[in-house]
Formats: sequence, structure tokens, C-alpha cells
Amino acid sequence: MGTSECFAPRVIGEVATYGGIPLYSDYENARLLIYWGRQPAFSAAPLLRKIFDVRDRGGKIIVIDPLQFHLGARADQFIFIEPGTDLALALAMLTVIVEDDLWDHEFVNQHTNDPGLRQLRQHLNGGNRDGVTYSPQWAEKITGIPAEVIRNLAREYATTAGACIIVGHGIEGKINVTQTARAIALLRVVTGHIDQKGCDVLVDGSPNFNPKFFFNHLIQPDYVEPDELRLFGHSTTFTPDGCTYPLLFMMQGVHATPDMLRDLRNNTIKATFIQGGNPLRMLANSEGVRQAFLNAELNVVCELYHTETTAVSDIVLPTTSYLERTDPEWFKYDYALPIVNLRRKLIQIGECKCEGEILIELAQKLGLQEYFPSTDISYYIDELFAREKFSYKDLEESENGIPFGSIMFNKLVVGLGSEICRGER
Repeated sequence: MGTSECFAPRVIGEVATYGGIPLYSDYENARLLIYWGRQPAFSAAPLLRKIFDVRDRGGKIIVIDPLQFHLGARADQFIFIEPGTDLALALAMLTVIVEDDLWDHEFVNQHTNDPGLRQLRQHLNGGNRDGVTYSPQWAEKITGIPAEVIRNLAREYATTAGACIIVGHGIEGKINVTQTARAIALLRVVTGHIDQKGCDVLVDGSPNFNPKFFFNHLIQPDYVEPDELRLFGHSTTFTPDGCTYPLLFMMQGVHATPDMLRDLRNNTIKATFIQGGNPLRMLANSEGVRQAFLNAELNVVCELYHTETTAVSDIVLPTTSYLERTDPEWFKYDYALPIVNLRRKLIQIGECKCEGEILIELAQKLGLQEYFPSTDISYYIDELFAREKFSYKDLEESENGIPFGSIMFNKLVVGLGSEICRGER
């Protein structure tokens, strides 16, 4: 399956807007946190302390969601939104900020391709394919949010020094995901709430990986190793023939989901191997997806639980919980300090194996021992981080992880940039 689920469409929208994704939100200096389609009580429970510390310092927590529970029930303000209408809300907020002259003139004029916001203003005021002005009154009919609430939300975000918008999977799995992400990214840009203290900050998505780990040199004989190879780096070099969604590729080319379903139906793809996903539940038109998978000659799923997808699979390989595996970890959305930690295996239940072990043993059975010479996961961790000059042993001996970068504020302002190194935090 391709990378069109989870938050990949959001990554595309943000990368297209400002060349990266703000993985780090500066809770320590924030005065306003807007949780938009995100439930940290489920996805990042250890951060709840930092979230409520913001309020204890006099800040405010706003939650935008169709369901009021957990953080939404404890927030200073909860804003109910009709599911799938987030783009309308973002556009209306942009309209208020632009028309009320609340945008950051210096930042926009010096660091964007639309000084004065002439193009954006035209788009918001009817120069769009809808031919409408994206006003709060227009958005109220779509989102169910009163126009005055939208107006006040936009003004509060624009005028609060130190404001974060933390988005989540709630805006995904619906139509217009990438455009929604772009509109929310523009909210950060027009207010200057990007790379500033108390705001959302662009950071590297991963360490600098060893290109040989991904076998790019085998796929393309004349492949030239890039100086930087990090998570969310975009490349169409390995785009498979017949793919019609090249923007959905990240790092290595993978088959985008719409193309994959098409090729299952016409029998171009004869077998599937699924890890960490339940496409029969995740994707729209579930019956159509089910029929596409039933058309395959072989479906294999690595899963911890029985799901709709395991029900149509020929082979189910039991995989591990997080307590039964050893993995490097570096990526967390909304508080991604540039540091690699080692998650250590604590228990073993039955015969289950982690996905990495399954893939290694499968490759060896297929006669690929030359490229998969060991069953020891530490060997592959060493290979992955070869460019970073640290090893599995280094990670194992480190209590607080190993840094691969810094949090840098004001990156666009020459001479004013400041950084926070993980070791000093």
C-alpha cells in the first residue's frame, strides 16, 4: 500500500507550503494551544503534563473536534465542527486575518512569494473555483460553527504571541486533506507563527539515513547518493510505472493506494503484504476495497489483532506489541526533539515476531542472504545510522538518547537565529 493514508497527505500540503513540517511545538513558551482533530490523551499521553502547564502559566487550550471528550472536556474552549469541514474553517479564519489586517506584514513581505497577500486576498474573496468569499458566514453553514466564534478564533490566534496549531488524524481520511493542510499551514505563515518561540517549529524528520540501507543503488545502477536522506524527503526517482499520484511518494517510490486498488482489480497485482494497517476499515468504499483484495491470489497480513482485513487474508502473521520489540525511535508529531532513543524489548508472548524480523526472515527464505546477512536487529540499526556515527551499542548505553540536530528558532532571520540542543534541554 502507498503512503496516502495516515498523515502523508498532510505532509504534502505542509511541504508544498514551507518546505517541511513543524514537528516541534514549543510548549514551554506557548500562550495558546489549538488542538485541531487531535486527541493527545490517546496519541501522546505523556505530553498532557506539558499541555496543562501552558494553562497553569496563564495560557489557553482550545479544541476543535466533532467529539467532546478527554482533552476537549478539559479545554478552556471546545469548538464543535461537522466532520470533514475543516478546510472551510481554515479558509474563513484566513479571510478574517487578512481582511482585519491581523497578518504579519514583515514576515509575509520578506519571506513569502506573495508580498502584500495580493494573491491570497484575491483567492479568499471570490477568486477561487467556488466563486465565493470564504467568510465566517459562509463557513458557518458548512461547519456548524457560529460565524462569531470563527471570527474570534481567528483574531485570538493571530494576535497571541506564542500560538500553536497542533493537528491530527482527525482532519485526514476525508476529502481535501492536502488542501486542508495547506490552508492550516497558511494560517501559520500569514501570522508569522512558524519557527518562533512559543509556536510550531520546523525540524528534521529523522536522522540522516544511510542510503544503502534502502537498496536505492540496486534499484537504479547509476544512483548517486544524496548528502541528505531524511524521512519525508520527496523523490520521484523510483516512481513505479503506471502510477498517477507521484506527490504521494516519500523517499522511495511506492504504489499510491488508488493505483494499488486499480491494479488489484485488473489483476496486475496478484498478491498483497500488509503491515500495521487495516485497509478494509481505513479506506472509503469498503465493499469495493474488499472486492479488490478478494481478487488477489494471495493476501498476507502482519497483525496483532483480527481485523476486517485479516478476515479476507490467506495468511496472518502474528506481530508484536511495543513491549515485545527492540526498535530505534525518533519521530513524534508535535514534540519531536531531534533525538534517537532505543525502545527495548521487555517480554515475549508466544511465537509472534516484529515486522522487521518477519521481513528479514522472509528475505532470507527468498535467497537474499547477501543483503540480509543477519537475524540480529542490532545489525540493521547499525546500518541505518551509519552516517550518523552512532551504533546500536551507543543507543543501548544512552539513558536519554542521542541527538541528531537542534531546535532552531528564527531560521529565516539572519543573525537572530537561536537554537536549543537536546543535551541542554
